[in-house]
Amino acid sequence: MCRPSMKPSTNATAEFCLKTSLNDRTLLSLNNTTSRNNSFLILIVLPLLSYTSFKFSSILPSLFSPSYAHLYYIPANWKYNEAECHFCNSIWTWGTDYILAVFMARNAYLCLQSSKNTAEQSSPLRRTAAAIFTLYCISVLSGGIAHQYYRSVEELNSFSFRILWFICVATVGMAGGVIGVMGTKLGRAQNVEERKILPEYFWRSYGMIMVLTCATGFMSYNRPACDIFIAGTTQCAPTFYSIWIMFNIYSMKQQQGNKLTTMKHSIQNYLKYSVSYLLNAPPLPIYTLLLNAEVSTPIINTYLHANLFLTWNGQAYFIRYFIELLEEGI
Repeated sequence: MCRPSMKPSTNATAEFCLKTSLNDRTLLSLNNTTSRNNSFLILIVLPLLSYTSFKFSSILPSLFSPSYAHLYYIPANWKYNEAECHFCNSIWTWGTDYILAVFMARNAYLCLQSSKNTAEQSSPLRRTAAAIFTLYCISVLSGGIAHQYYRSVEELNSFSFRILWFICVATVGMAGGVIGVMGTKLGRAQNVEERKILPEYFWRSYGMIMVLTCATGFMSYNRPACDIFIAGTTQCAPTFYSIWIMFNIYSMKQQQGNKLTTMKHSIQNYLKYSVSYLLNAPPLPIYTLLLNAEVSTPIINTYLHANLFLTWNGQAYFIRYFIELLEEGI
């Protein structure tokens, strides 16, 4: 009886083993490359960016107002003194804080609302957007309580005020990291090239570093309002990253040539999205100018809060707008 030849089977097995070996080597190479990239981001890029962002935020007031910024940005390290400490207790300050808190809570709620055609990617996007405005809500709510109930320097040096004001400032620093996460999630949802996107853990770590920097007192000044400006300035890096990702999305959408897509993803909408973030910048130089002009603190704070009202609500609107476009498949 003739037996069938085993050679074909042997050759097929050898070929399968060779392909498996090559696939394993390719996967191992990719894993090694990813591991090296992750290590580079965490050990080199993250500390360098965090340090540069903080130093930039610290010196920026002096760049805008070299003659008198030092008169107002006086480091306190959570220890306030009678001669240099200025903290406003006017209803115009804490009242507008509470108004902001109500609208930020509303924005967080609206971000979580699902539309009829919810895409798979939109749920985490909506949660991340809601997280941004929840942090802002917590910040202005704790700030309003502090402005309303803490009046003397002795009260400002209390542990309870330190906790309350830490929450107020740290949530602004943390929000910067969440803005970066938002940019990453939008980029991935719209298929931006992976090499242009920073991972979510990078921006989460960035936000936590800013929280720790606040906790150690490096953002603490004898005018506690200055703390917010320093924390807010650390949002520059994630903000410009998010805007850059959005213009990558804009470029991709324009290349599709679809009339509806081109109309919905117009340059005007992307510019408005960018402006809603960049309008946070003018109050920084204006603040020292108004202080130097001896404008009353309640008026200054009302102006600052009105500016935040416009910029934060603008951000909420355009974030929801682009999430809804994703859900509609546009």
